[in-house]
Amino acid sequence: MIIEDFHWRYATKSFDPGKTVGESHLQILKDALRLSPSSFGLQPWKFIFISDASTKGKLFPVSWGNKQVQDCSHLVVMCSPLSLGDADVDKLLALAESATGANESGLLKYAQIMKDFLSNLDEAQKQRWMSEQIHIALGFLMAAAAQIKVDTCPMGGFLSEEYDKILNLKEKGLRSVVLCALGYRDEADKYAHAPKLRFKESDVIESL
Repeated sequence: MIIEDFHWRYATKSFDPGKTVGESHLQILKDALRLSPSSFGLQPWKFIFISDASTKGKLFPVSWGNKQVQDCSHLVVMCSPLSLGDADVDKLLALAESATGANESGLLKYAQIMKDFLSNLDEAQKQRWMSEQIHIALGFLMAAAAQIKVDTCPMGGFLSEEYDKILNLKEKGLRSVVLCALGYRDEADKYAHAPKLRFKESDVIESL
C-alpha cells in the first residue's frame, strides 16, 4: 500500500555510507523522474546523479552542513535550464509529431499557445515557473523511492551558485534548483522512529 510506504519514509538525516543503491532501483528512480508531469509537458529540467565521493566532498562545504550530501549513495541535483523558449517548444512539437502522428495544424496551435505563455514571462518569472515544475518531479522521485524502500532527503539548504561552479552547470546551460539525497538510513538515525507531525485531515482538506 502506498500509504504505508508514505508512513515508512521520512527526511533521512543519517545515511549509511556503506550502502549503495543498486542499478535496478536507480533505473526505477530515473524512470520516475523522466515520467513526471510538467505544465504543457515541456519538461524544463535535467537531473544529475552524483555518486563520486570526490565530487560529493567538494559539494559538502557549500551544503549548509548537510552531511547527507557526503554519506548518501547518490545525490540528485535537480536543475533548470538557464533559458527556455521557442526552440524548446519546437523540440516537444517534433516529439509529439513523431510519437502520436497528431494533426500538424492542431499541434502548431498548441505550440503557439506555449510560445505565447513563455514570451509573457520575464526571466525571473520563468525561473520560478520552472522551479515549480522541478518540485513536482521531486515529489514523484520521493514517492517512487518510498515504494522500493530507498530513503530520501530533499534539500533546499545549499549554495546554488557554488554548486553551479563546482559542477560546471553554467557551461551546460543549467542552474541548480533543489537536491535529493538517495540511499539507506543509518539504523542509529533517531529520526527514523520519530512520530510524523502532520495536521489532521480536517485541518488541511475541505470537500465541497
